[in-house]
Amino acid sequence: MRRQIITNWKIIAIILMIGILACVLDEPIFGEVAVGENAINITVKADDLVFHYQKESFWNEDQFSKIIKDKDKFKRDQIERFDECMPKGIYATNQKIEFNESRRSTTLRCDVHKAISKSGDRYTAEFEWLLDPLGLDFIDDNFIESKRGLSWEGYINGILTDIMVELPPQDIVYKAWQHLIGHCHKHAWWIEVSR
Repeated sequence: MRRQIITNWKIIAIILMIGILACVLDEPIFGEVAVGENAINITVKADDLVFHYQKESFWNEDQFSKIIKDKDKFKRDQIERFDECMPKGIYATNQKIEFNESRRSTTLRCDVHKAISKSGDRYTAEFEWLLDPLGLDFIDDNFIESKRGLSWEGYINGILTDIMVELPPQDIVYKAWQHLIGHCHKHAWWIEVSR
């Protein structure tokens, strides 16, 4: 009986160790194949009241060959997924998907409307549409602040992700909670600067 209890505890310990290793390594165990992008580069550029959005996804050879076999379905699925992330009132136009076989990458480009508002010379931008699907937050995830916007690099679900939010260049850094030019968790604001 005692030997059975010790054996059961050993089995439980082994299972727990495998689970912990899976979390720490953030990689598949027992030969599972990871599905999805290998790396992602996202650029969002403010242009008056419109954001120009670009997401370049990099794939391994096997993944990319599957995508190329049915480009039309891939395009529809990617655009549909992106549109589903838009909060009420915010929408995308000019969506297109480009394929780069030498880089094994796909790029979604579009314009995002109604995410930037203007009152006088002050602009306010909403970023829930960008940050919520990624599980990110400008402050809690330590986006790097600069005079040209906010940026972040890290792993999301094991995928190396690089994000650049390009805002109108200012004379001071876009700092959290700063008046006139700054940001909060999911918004940014700035003033019109004549250059």
